[in-house]
Amino acid sequence: MQDELPSYEPGTGNRSDEEDSSSEESAASSLYVSRETTVDEYEDSDSELENNASEVPADAMLMFKPVRNYNVFMDGLKDGDVFIGLKDKQTLYISGVFDLQVVKGGIVYNNVHYNASKQQIKVWHPLCNSIPAFQSSVYAGWTENLHSAKHSWMGEFTCVLKISSGAAKGIMDCQKLYPELKYLWKIKSSDKQIANDCSSFSILSEIDTSFQPLKISMKWRDSIEKLQMFHKNCQHDMRVMVIGAKNSGKSTFLRLLVEKFLSNSSRKHIASEDSLLYLDLDPGQPELSHPDCMSLAQINQFSKSSLGNNFGQSNLQFLKQCYLGLTSPQDDPKLYLELIDSLIQSFEDQNFVGTSLLNLPGWVKGFGINIINHVIARYKPTNIIIMEINERYNFSEELVIPETFSSSLQDQYAPSIMKLTPYHPQHLHINPSRLSNFDVFNQQKFQASQLRTLKTLLLFHSTDKSEQELNYDFRPLLLQAPMQVSIGVKEGISAIQFLSEFQNMDKADIRGALEGTIVALHRYDILAEDDSFGDNIKKSGIYPLVGKGNVQKLKYVTLVLIHSIDEANKVMNVYLPLCDEKKIQNCHGSNTRWILMRSKTETPLHELYPPRALLEKYGDLKKQNFPYISTERRKKQEHVWKVRKNVQRRGHLMK
Repeated sequence: MQDELPSYEPGTGNRSDEEDSSSEESAASSLYVSRETTVDEYEDSDSELENNASEVPADAMLMFKPVRNYNVFMDGLKDGDVFIGLKDKQTLYISGVFDLQVVKGGIVYNNVHYNASKQQIKVWHPLCNSIPAFQSSVYAGWTENLHSAKHSWMGEFTCVLKISSGAAKGIMDCQKLYPELKYLWKIKSSDKQIANDCSSFSILSEIDTSFQPLKISMKWRDSIEKLQMFHKNCQHDMRVMVIGAKNSGKSTFLRLLVEKFLSNSSRKHIASEDSLLYLDLDPGQPELSHPDCMSLAQINQFSKSSLGNNFGQSNLQFLKQCYLGLTSPQDDPKLYLELIDSLIQSFEDQNFVGTSLLNLPGWVKGFGINIINHVIARYKPTNIIIMEINERYNFSEELVIPETFSSSLQDQYAPSIMKLTPYHPQHLHINPSRLSNFDVFNQQKFQASQLRTLKTLLLFHSTDKSEQELNYDFRPLLLQAPMQVSIGVKEGISAIQFLSEFQNMDKADIRGALEGTIVALHRYDILAEDDSFGDNIKKSGIYPLVGKGNVQKLKYVTLVLIHSIDEANKVMNVYLPLCDEKKIQNCHGSNTRWILMRSKTETPLHELYPPRALLEKYGDLKKQNFPYISTERRKKQEHVWKVRKNVQRRGHLMK
């Protein structure tokens, strides 16, 4: 059975790991696509597909080509749902957000086998990442049952899948609020889609160049299998740490490990050793945390019930979450190290006898190496995976890895070090003139800043986030009534904290520094024997300010968008994530104080001024007032003065 598993090579990895890169690197990241084209292009009309279903050539059997009423069936299903039949060893690529049920046979996904069952698995396959394949396989058991209504055509296929659009209700409406992400989930060419407009997914073909297939190399696969054996047989705790530069595949490798480690867990009974702890220390592109945050989370089959990149939308149990407020640790390395120490100490306090994983940002130059060495010394990993991009800059030589570690659970253990070279298109020297299909240059690109904005929108517009339900409402927040909170009282906002560079802000500037911004809401629980919190607050007008050194006991709750401030009535109008309102109400008590922390988290422009087409659906655009943006045209001869700082005139030069 192992010989029949697909041999992959890594694709683009996780593009959400990237910081904003140059256009040259973005173009190079999509150049190398190795696919065999053995079938013709799609027909233009669905009627022709149905009429020619019996004329499918035999050579096309190994490469899946979606043909309605031949291997894609919609009869008897609700809009957006399809049955897909796969022949022996066929591979299927699907982008989007969908529920997957294996009705017959089995599938191999990222080298993990899934049998037919009644279970529906949530899958997130955005086109900003490489798309993993579903390969048909047989049922790996003694008996095989069909877990859906039987149809006569099912006997012709080795594997039958049911794809449904209900994985995350309302997720497709995000493109109405943020049009730049229109093609994040579904491909551009609608004539290549078998599913209708109601679906939240696209059925792809290997001959299509509008997506990048995920290819896992033999070396990656062997490394994952070795780590899996260590995970199953380790009698103590296992600590896995992945180090690499930006866009080297760190998050993709960790995602594959999580799927592999949890693949043997039973959903009927979850033992403690089947849970994982995940230290997410990348604030710019967090895998699990809120935007600009770092966290320690516990993952099991109940919370990690989805495959692919779900942008942190699972129902996770955060043991601790810290707000940095920055997309990169370069802006405040000292604060970043303090939060790392706090999270690792919380991890040590768990005394967790199991497997933990650690995700770091891709800063491997300069002071970034010092941060990595600091994390190695504090985390004390048992397994270190180093992603080496090229030989010209080998950062692994600057790593300080002791020969042995000692932790609270085991003494004197030597860390195992694996060095992997990602088969990444960006790092392969490919001559573009050798490529036969130049359509890859037209592939939709998504910048890291756009994906950060998406995560912020998903947080604020999620109405229900649980294991069973994921619901979103992308109506503009400004068209809804904000929540009013008092300023400077025990039941409302007790204190506000700014970054160090804004500590001495004039009281006349505080309102402008808060309105229209995203801040972090923290909770401070006052103990009976310690009621000194109010002594550390200083008044600046109506605003209670607290210094940076008095926030060690703060507990991060969620992000908040400040709509406006009424200084006369000492009221702040705010928007909370819809799914967190009840959580905050349950935390409210007489011994609870609420603190806002203002840092550098960016507010999505589309929240301040939504797209015109979306606003017109909710009333007369002329009658709608927006607190930050003027829609009036400037008068004739009226200009906006801009100061140019890059002009050097003759008098500016030193003689």
